Amino acid sequence: KVTGLKGRILRPLSAKLLEPTFPEIEGLVKREGLLDIQGRSRSRQMKLAEQRGIDYYPTPAGGCLLTDPGFSNRLKELFKNLPRPSVNDIRLLKYGRHFRMLNGIKIIIARDDKEVDCLLGLVKQGDLVFELADHPGPIAIVSLRGKDAHLDWVKDVAALTARYSKLRDSKEVRVKYCRVSQKKEEFISVNPQKAEKLGIARI
Repeated sequence: KVTGLKGRILRPLSAKLLEPTFPEIEGLVKREGLLDIQGRSRSRQMKLAEQRGIDYYPTPAGGCLLTDPGFSNRLKELFKNLPRPSVNDIRLLKYGRHFRMLNGIKIIIARDDKEVDCLLGLVKQGDLVFELADHPGPIAIVSLRGKDAHLDWVKDVAALTARYSKLRDSKEVRVKYCRVSQKKEEFISVNPQKAEKLGIARI
């Protein structure tokens, strides 16, 4: 309707469910060769791909991310705290657990190995990366945006990172952190803590 192309947009996979378009009426496309696929199932499309010898295609997804309440809440919170976010900031909303500190700093903690890889692929120069020093576990990333790292909140991020590891019940866990693209690592020993005890809000 917006483009003014009524009757000129042909949808080959569902055309038989719609009114004939000009390409069909003018004989450029044979209607009997078009399909009548409807609904959210992708089984017919996958079978069609198999018949055509197409074996590599993106995994069928559930639709627009904006319809997901969790993603939408994160997006609203991001715009509230960062009126002009980057594309990278928005991509990060898809992964991990998100937290906001009272000083405005954002923390993202990976939930599994796949998210670890995704987050490490999106970190930027200057971001801080936290991980357990002596055991496998999650990573946390913090985007400083030109700010300096202060021991008070660095300790809180480390404590939260440790909280989401298998060592959450330990009295003391050693966590290392460093800036992306820098080799210098810092170490800190912390008591794993819940976000609410640290005054950190989960988004």
